[in-house]
Amino acid sequence: MCLLSGYMEAEADYQGRQEVFEDAGTLESAMRHIDGVLVSPEAERCARKWLTDYLWGYNGKPRTLACTVCGETFERPKGWSALHGKETVCPRCGAEVVYRDELRGHKYCRQSAWLLDWRKSAVERDTVTLVASLVDRDSTGANPERAVTDIIPVAIYIFRYGKGARCWKRSAWVYDYKTGKYRQGEWQRMKKAYGLGVFCGGRIGFLTPPGAYCRAITGTSFERVDKLFGGFNREYGGQVNGLPYSGEVIRLMAEVARRPYVEYMAKVGQKSLAMQIMQRGGTKAINGRGKNATEILRMTPGQYAEVKREHIALDIGTLEWMQALSRIGASESVRVANYAAHHSYGTMSDVLDGLQRFSQDRRPAAMRWLMRQCERSKEASTFSEARDYWKQLVELGEDFADEQISMPRDLAAMHQRMTDRLNQLWSARRAQQAAVMRQKFEKRLKSLSSLYNFEAYGLILRPFASADEIRAEGAALRHCVAQYISRYMDGQTILCALRWAEAPETPWRTVEFSAVDGKLVQDRGYKNDRVHGRSPGEPMTLTAETRELLEKFWNAFEAWRTGRKTA
Repeated sequence: MCLLSGYMEAEADYQGRQEVFEDAGTLESAMRHIDGVLVSPEAERCARKWLTDYLWGYNGKPRTLACTVCGETFERPKGWSALHGKETVCPRCGAEVVYRDELRGHKYCRQSAWLLDWRKSAVERDTVTLVASLVDRDSTGANPERAVTDIIPVAIYIFRYGKGARCWKRSAWVYDYKTGKYRQGEWQRMKKAYGLGVFCGGRIGFLTPPGAYCRAITGTSFERVDKLFGGFNREYGGQVNGLPYSGEVIRLMAEVARRPYVEYMAKVGQKSLAMQIMQRGGTKAINGRGKNATEILRMTPGQYAEVKREHIALDIGTLEWMQALSRIGASESVRVANYAAHHSYGTMSDVLDGLQRFSQDRRPAAMRWLMRQCERSKEASTFSEARDYWKQLVELGEDFADEQISMPRDLAAMHQRMTDRLNQLWSARRAQQAAVMRQKFEKRLKSLSSLYNFEAYGLILRPFASADEIRAEGAALRHCVAQYISRYMDGQTILCALRWAEAPETPWRTVEFSAVDGKLVQDRGYKNDRVHGRSPGEPMTLTAETRELLEKFWNAFEAWRTGRKTA
């Protein structure tokens, strides 16, 4: 018999509806699941009982409090604002109310919540429905008659065991301050059965009619799964604004509807794996269409026997390692995969790449060698060390067929040996690259010297001759020209030193030119003192005579460079 009165009168009527009903995935089908009732009387009673009435007012004038039950007003007591959120009794009508200071908002006031109305489907077995409504108590105006309760249906969920979950939501629900009512939009279907977080930016509490969730799942497959996991609605509780946070159960119910194999996984002792699958939203490591444990877990009978014999608690990481090792022929052991999953720390792809460097018939031996190294060192970093070691062998061009090198007895010692060889190799490469760069720069410096060697008005301009000279310039003038060294060496910019002719070795100003058109980019002195591109009010340390001299110098340089171009 159906346990929710008002939707089913007899089992025969239920069975008759089931025979003629076909879920087409439309809004009409969803409405038939809930028998066309968006807010059941039980849910409405629950919402109105939970919301409180108030004695409310402002700190300013008028100096009165208004009761949202009887509408009477009376003079407020002294210090009443400190009573905000405290329960009391209306002195006029005797109703139980709560003090509310409008300036303190909703704090300690029960004004809004999600109303979760769980029900059985009216037309289909093994199907649970949920209508989520936003319960709002508006008492923000000056008139206590506006303190009304609105129940706005926002989302409809249909959970069909083994057939998936569907969700419809209102396209909009906007409060109209002129009418004091909510303007509700059209229903639209969501791509997935999301939790209520997508409908409301802030987390608010949840209301559920007493026993509604248990009555809705009673007699369905969802009840069996709920018992296996110790109760979704209880385990994922918590408190938000004094109400149980039941939003997570919506997502879990949707996952159970999509993936009924989680019930089987829990029954065979892999409850943690089943919960992990639901929390992650599925995984490619699971075959959801499998008919038994070996097919669902993508295991061989021998592997599943090992799981039961050694009481291995599976997780998604273990399954991924097991399937990857089996795919490359390195190991069929679930114990090895379980160890790797809990000690590899994100090195799976690199370790598998190293194993595939071995010939097909030597990969099991390489995996056994790796496990022996782990047992010997008893350190969690052994997988990372083996990954780095195999990468070193690849970079050094070593032959993986030589097992004394690819599978050494002492991994730590061989790793250090290969590290030293690589450091020597990298040092030689860097020296070679530096020599090549130096040759290119010396060749480029000749052309720069002909274009940027200029002397006038007692000043000398010349390009920097080396990286060390640029670093010394930056240290002396206390600016960041050293950051431009790589760009200067690569030909992406042009750096020059501007100095007094009477002291050519003493840093004075640093100049940058564009490598594209040769135009002046910046001219910096001590602590980035500049003449060009100064901000309004920026202090200037140079004297007027020096600034005038610099202006003459740059005009002469521009005339000289223009004359060279025209010539």
